[in-house]
Amino acid sequence: MNIIQTTITYPPSLGGLDRYVKETTEGLIKRGHDVSVVTTDLEQPFSRNRLTIPSGYTDVGKVHRLPTFRIPRLGLPIPWKAGSIIRQHHPDIIHAHCAFHSVAPIAWRVARQVQVPFILNTVFSPRPGAFWKLYLRMARRMIGQAACVIAISDFERELLIREGISGDRVTVLFPGVDLTIFKTPRASIYPRYRLERNRVIVSLGRLAFGKRVDRLIQAMPGLVRNNPDLRLLVIGPDYGDESRLRRIVSDLALDTFVIFTGPLEEEDVAAALQWSSAFVMTSDFELFGITLIEAMAAGTAVVAPNVASVPNVVRHGETGLLYRHDSIDDLTTTVVHVLADERLRRSLTEAAKNDVRTRFDFERNLDRLQEIYVAAIRANVSRRNA
Repeated sequence: MNIIQTTITYPPSLGGLDRYVKETTEGLIKRGHDVSVVTTDLEQPFSRNRLTIPSGYTDVGKVHRLPTFRIPRLGLPIPWKAGSIIRQHHPDIIHAHCAFHSVAPIAWRVARQVQVPFILNTVFSPRPGAFWKLYLRMARRMIGQAACVIAISDFERELLIREGISGDRVTVLFPGVDLTIFKTPRASIYPRYRLERNRVIVSLGRLAFGKRVDRLIQAMPGLVRNNPDLRLLVIGPDYGDESRLRRIVSDLALDTFVIFTGPLEEEDVAAALQWSSAFVMTSDFELFGITLIEAMAAGTAVVAPNVASVPNVVRHGETGLLYRHDSIDDLTTTVVHVLADERLRRSLTEAAKNDVRTRFDFERNLDRLQEIYVAAIRANVSRRNA
């Protein structure tokens, strides 16, 4: 198959969706498909900063990182060459990710013009304001005409249903992410941060306000009282919140207890998780939460908020522990509990690793995506021949 994938940003940009599209693209290429990615040259979806490609970084497949222009007062980045690039590839199928961003409507219009199937991963997150209403109207039109609409969790499917989308139109398919790197045993990176004698908990993800890493920092005084040797390793790129988080650390006199690493290579992230006592998520909203299955694959105990899609991914008391997402006290109590009980940690991590091998198997999810593509292409051929 000749496949186009579209998304707003793409690695080495850091984000769960970015990695999902990259892993899917590379997995399909390994299976013999011709896959091209149409994206922007932005570092972040609404940033004006251009993505810096590290020395030695190599794309797999054809990746078109396009310059953008912005609608005045709206700021929505639009890659004006996207339509012509998609047409040049003469695709058999077009798969767009995130209805909210401008690349998806462009891909949808091209799919209609050249009469090829359009697959849509909605990445559906309700937002306030007039633009949300405009977006919702556009999303409904795309969903109505898509050959297949994919939600990455049952939670996302329910969001779509609440907005009036028929559940029959939505297929739930977990993100296809290759977790092999997190399963391979690695040497500890903690000596790099002088933490070889400490117990370490890990926060992993973009440093953006919605990730609410501040709650974990505010929980640290209580955690340290129970575990004086405990340290928090905060891993991830700054998406505008790092300076605020550092001020909280300073105000609470936690400078020796909280370490900011910035973004790390995948191998180092895997090592940090494998050697940690727990991975702690603090987000207010997740459509899936790829970092959860990374931590589960790495064999670390997972503590996560009981909100949004998280209970779809982490089974409380079986593959991890959930806490009330807006309660620092409950967060503190839950982390203290998992750190104090070695038998519990072993039970959680073994069950979590088994869950990764079954529900979140990369090759199985990729099989299902291929089936969706083949069915859409066959249905399109039949319709055109009718």
